[in-house]
Amino acid sequence: IFLYKKKQSEKLEQLQNFEARKAELLEELRCAEAKLDAASHNLSKNRQFYSEKLEKEIVEELKELNFADVKFGIAFSKMDHYTKQGFDMIEFQISTNPGEPVKALTKVVSGGELSRIMLAIQTVLSAHDDLDTMIFDEVDTGISGSAAQKVGLKLHEVSRYAQVICIT
Repeated sequence: IFLYKKKQSEKLEQLQNFEARKAELLEELRCAEAKLDAASHNLSKNRQFYSEKLEKEIVEELKELNFADVKFGIAFSKMDHYTKQGFDMIEFQISTNPGEPVKALTKVVSGGELSRIMLAIQTVLSAHDDLDTMIFDEVDTGISGSAAQKVGLKLHEVSRYAQVICIT
């Protein structure tokens, strides 16, 4: 009975102090949102800083894979909500033809090109990724000779960090 009385007294106190508790919780929420926003801005600034280096390294790898006049970019936009990765929406963009502006990677390339582009990206990132296996589909499509040899060398380089499976 005493335990029941204690629980009911606590409930009554919560109801009587509802507005004060609500204000306290709203202040905690505001502080948490401010911290989240600051952390997301910091993360975004770091991403944008390192994206310039990443873009250059990927372009160099793409040139080695016979993408002669390639342009590669990483575009940032802000989402209207937060995720556990911050608020950035990141899109890889590419132009494989001279004089063409960069466009979303998903809208520009074929399957074989996409595999070679992913090979270039993975060559740059493989030493830092925790991937056990990488699968490349049609990475050899439409290439031969020295280009095929370069693709083979890149696959060998990536295989130092993960198992590589090629579908051809």
